[in-house]
Amino acid sequence: LLSRRQRQMCIRDRYYPSQGILLRMKGYGQVMVTRGESSSVRYALTILTGEIRAMLDQLYPPREAGFLHALLTGDKTGLEETDRNNLNRVGLGHVVVVSGLHVTFLMGFLTLFLDPKKKGQLGLLLLILVLFCLMTGNGPGTVRATVLCAMALLAQQLGRDYHSLTGLCAALLVLLAANPYAAANAGLQFSFLSTLGILLFGQRWSKAWLAQVPKRARRWAAPFFGVAAISLGAVSYTHLRAHETRRHL
Repeated sequence: LLSRRQRQMCIRDRYYPSQGILLRMKGYGQVMVTRGESSSVRYALTILTGEIRAMLDQLYPPREAGFLHALLTGDKTGLEETDRNNLNRVGLGHVVVVSGLHVTFLMGFLTLFLDPKKKGQLGLLLLILVLFCLMTGNGPGTVRATVLCAMALLAQQLGRDYHSLTGLCAALLVLLAANPYAAANAGLQFSFLSTLGILLFGQRWSKAWLAQVPKRARRWAAPFFGVAAISLGAVSYTHLRAHETRRHL
């Protein structure tokens, strides 16, 4: 059995590899960063993200611009500590963390103009989703939602049935293939556990509760039961994971 200090050291040693950081360096003295004369295509999305942030800085005051940086590009460095604490206190901290929520919103917006049933427009839709995922840093929640959306759209195009649990496993496989150490990433664990709880319990609970309501009232009760069931399903596994983390610490 490991002591508490040894457990904390193990968690600390796994933290950076789980984030994809395999080498750390310390700099001394003044550091100056200058932009090169020519840019490679591999940095195009990084440059685009920087241009979006610069445009937001010109259009909005610093406080609002910092919030939009986090909301659109995943950069939370400009978010004031007070705003961050207030969002976390009311349970809305995930709004400024680019994740499946933002991919869903983007997907809904794009389908207003692009028809997934047409191959050309489907390819453009998938390309935009992948570019958005890369531009915002490839977070576990973003990759998960991107893979799930891509598989659902492709299944519809190919005339195949889509299985949500298989899609969730495929998304996890993509993340672990890129970085096996990501299995120790708390963000990945909570993201996939919450989605698993929704798929296994949330949808079933919503249907079971709605079946107990008279048919003429189901239309009005469905949104309330759906939100409650999905929320409880999402925390069914993450609550156990959080308890286990506190116990080890």
